[in-house]
Amino acid sequence: ARLAKRHPDATIVAGATDVGLWITKQLREVPKVIHVSGVRALHEIADGPDLLSIGAAATYAEAQPLLAAIDADRGTPILAIDVVKAREAIEALPWVKTARVERRLPDTVQIAIQERAPYALWQEGTRYTLVDREGQPIVEVPQIDVTQQKLPLIVGADAPRHAAELFAALETNPDLANRVRSAVRVGDRRWNLYFDNLDNGMAVRLPEDGVGPAWTRLGTLEHD
Repeated sequence: ARLAKRHPDATIVAGATDVGLWITKQLREVPKVIHVSGVRALHEIADGPDLLSIGAAATYAEAQPLLAAIDADRGTPILAIDVVKAREAIEALPWVKTARVERRLPDTVQIAIQERAPYALWQEGTRYTLVDREGQPIVEVPQIDVTQQKLPLIVGADAPRHAAELFAALETNPDLANRVRSAVRVGDRRWNLYFDNLDNGMAVRLPEDGVGPAWTRLGTLEHD
């Protein structure tokens, strides 16, 4: 609401189907857009005796496993539902970062989640998986054109385990980081970074230790 108040001329979208047609078919310009998918309340799911309430931003893929985690049939006494067990089951889902499960007496169980946001694409052999900022795998991507996707690519069996440290270093120089097309783990010891182009871009070998200072030094040299 605060964002919309600051930008009263912005177009507020959720799925953006209509807005997409404005742009592609009517060639209209939409200079400011506010997307509501990040509004936590719109992802909430509440299951009551007479009403199942699913937030406008919640997808079917989100709702089905969340409702299964409650492990209760309609008519089950609300106090018989183990909200701790339900929360643990929901947070075990790979795309869920945190969850809140609450009883709303007399007859409602409310679920609110924070999703893991895709940060990079992890390649292991011929498999591709979206990972979050901490390197946590989210979901496998069965078909993808790596040359067209915008997320950075990390490569190697152990790449997710070391990704958070690398991401933290890269974020200190966003302009240079935007040029990194892939980061490849070498011998479970260090990273090779490839810039600008996956096929013949500039390659930089980062050291085993001191990734942050090495990245800072690279940024200085690039600026000079």
